[in-house]
Amino acid sequence: MEPWLDKGLTNLLENGVYDLTYTKSKSYGAKLMHSKFYTRKNVKRANKILKENANQFINKNQKANYINYPVNNPPKGVDTEDMAYKLGMDFPAVLKVAMGENKFFDALHDYYQTYYLKQATTQDFLNIISKYDNSKKVNNVINKYISVAISNEEQLESAHALKEGSTVIILSVEGGYFYRHNEVIQILLEKKVKLVVLTMNEHQKMINEFIDPKYLSE
Repeated sequence: MEPWLDKGLTNLLENGVYDLTYTKSKSYGAKLMHSKFYTRKNVKRANKILKENANQFINKNQKANYINYPVNNPPKGVDTEDMAYKLGMDFPAVLKVAMGENKFFDALHDYYQTYYLKQATTQDFLNIISKYDNSKKVNNVINKYISVAISNEEQLESAHALKEGSTVIILSVEGGYFYRHNEVIQILLEKKVKLVVLTMNEHQKMINEFIDPKYLSE
């Protein structure tokens, strides 16, 4: 199992959901422990701050912090514990805000039902998420936390280097590539590249919805 799927999701459910859901029983437990911090007001304030931070991450061009590096061979300077626990919790926490709580928890329930007592991968998790929300906003969040074999920056560089009229083959089972890499597609269309698309979904509809219309005039 990839560490963040275990540690990060567990961390979110324990610290970001259970602890930040006010209940009378937990309030009573806090009184027994002589704690004055667990109040309905403080829980509400904490949830508000976390939501504001998530929205700030979503709406600004934040630096990527990838969480799916192999723990036995991480890039230089990457703390694998921080990657699995902290960033592994941050990713689904931001996703929850980007998707909305109802869709996020429906997707999470589906994920746990599907992979109960099985070994899931990051791609398995993303496939479930895309069933419930495959929007550009959600895929932008995914791109900030999940590293692909070739980075978006490398794909942009390759797209710029292509000659006009080249042929490009895109294999994307559910069409998520068009949401996650719309800048690359825009460059390809601008260069009048011939796109050969292998997908189960209607890719032309996705292009029309997510690509700058100025590249579709012809």
